Amino acid sequence: MARKSLLSTRVLLTCAAIGVAAGLVSAGLAYASFLISATIPLLYGAMIGVYFLPGVIAQSLLRMPLVALITNMLSALVGLAFAPHLAAAFLGTALLIGILQELIFVIFRYRRWDTWLFYVPPVFGGLAFGLLVWTTFDAERFTFATQLIYLSLFFLSPVGFTLIGRGIAAALGRAGVSGGTRRR
Repeated sequence: MARKSLLSTRVLLTCAAIGVAAGLVSAGLAYASFLISATIPLLYGAMIGVYFLPGVIAQSLLRMPLVALITNMLSALVGLAFAPHLAAAFLGTALLIGILQELIFVIFRYRRWDTWLFYVPPVFGGLAFGLLVWTTFDAERFTFATQLIYLSLFFLSPVGFTLIGRGIAAALGRAGVSGGTRRR
């Protein structure tokens, strides 16, 4: 019996389809983020979760190594086609989130796909991004309550979008999108 390639054409095309869809959303969001950060910087954290979508959809649907990283990078390439001035931001964010999403499954050698594992990267990633962006918006000038809301959005948005991504992956799986791609 021939051994199935880890990253078959079917798997790569599935990653590409997810990446293109997420990249289009990311591109639109990139332009919206300028308006939001200029007018209501407090809400900026609510958008960061979108960047977790492509990887979590791919991992949940395919349950294979590297699909989160590949899908996130493809999403970034699509996004930067529409916003080339943000190339470094798209690629850097996709790379960091993709590695973070893969890392938890690497620890378990891609043998465990428990639900809680999908939520570890967004918790840590969201808080890390929140703290990094904290200095950009000079969040220390806000009241304590506003600071709490700000950090909460960076925490809740990635977790919420991971939940949404898991739902999308389940729906795609029921529709047969992962047929012949999912690893046993």
